[in-house]
Formats: sequence, C-alpha cells, structure tokens
Amino acid sequence: MDQTEFEKRLWLSSVPLARLDQDNLPIGFASGALVDYGGKHLLLTVWHATRDQGKWAMQVRYDPGQGTQNYIVGAMHFLAKGSLGRPHAKLVPVDFAYVEVPPEVQPCRQEIEFPNAIKFEAPITIHTPTFADLPTRGENFGFCGLVLPSLRIPPKVNADSTPS
Repeated sequence: MDQTEFEKRLWLSSVPLARLDQDNLPIGFASGALVDYGGKHLLLTVWHATRDQGKWAMQVRYDPGQGTQNYIVGAMHFLAKGSLGRPHAKLVPVDFAYVEVPPEVQPCRQEIEFPNAIKFEAPITIHTPTFADLPTRGENFGFCGLVLPSLRIPPKVNADSTPS
C-alpha cells in the first residue's frame, strides 16, 4: 500500500457508512469518524448525508465468502441552533450527526483482493479528543470512504482558512 503518512491516517480515521434498504442492501453511502468521549464511543458524521432518518450501518469488515459485515446504528441524532430569547425563531440544522455505538464494535479498514483475499487489515482509529484540542494552523483535515457520486469537487478547507 503506497500511501503518504497523512493518507494512511486519513484512511484509518474514516468509517464507511451505508444506508440500507428493507433487504439490508446498500442504497446510500456516507463516511464518519469514531471518537471516545468519556468512555462512550460516538460515530460522528454529517447531517446532509444522513438526514433522511433511514437505516444506517457502519461497514465493519469484509469476510471472504460471506460479504460485508455491517453494524446497524439506525437513525442518527442531529443538532440545531436557535434562540431561547426569540420564541418564534426557527431552528436551523447544524451539518452534524451522531449516534452512540458499543465500544466492542471495532470496524477495520481492509485492502481486499476480491473475492477471497484480504491483503491488509487495520483497526479504524478511535479518536480521543478533549475540549482543549484545537486545530493547528496549516494542518490538513479530511475524510475518505464511501460517498454518493458527484461531479462537484468540494472546496479545500484547512484550519487557517475558509472554504475556497
């Protein structure tokens, strides 16, 4: 696997998510990250991808001969902002979604030589941030994984700039 250290960290930080239909077949995709907050594991993702309240699952691993193993997390929780001082103010969604997952669920990233060989496997990173953690100027951030296809190229964002 020829990757830079940043690409490897990015790959191991991103959790592939799939929206499942009534037969548990994937019909939508997103990505997320896992954090440990006070001993609870939270899957963090974005509202714009998961707002449909569908049946979402983390892709845990591929088992040769059995297919992709999923852990169903269900619908996500969302945040909104508003004002208590303005009773008729509308709540505005924040592009953030989350759900708690049991600590024993440990998804992994794999390089697969389809259909029967796993060339590489490593656990997905579970981040342990604190409220004191702040982005470092000039540091790159990102995610990778399964996303819905799009012709739009997202803007480049880093800690010391706004989207371009």
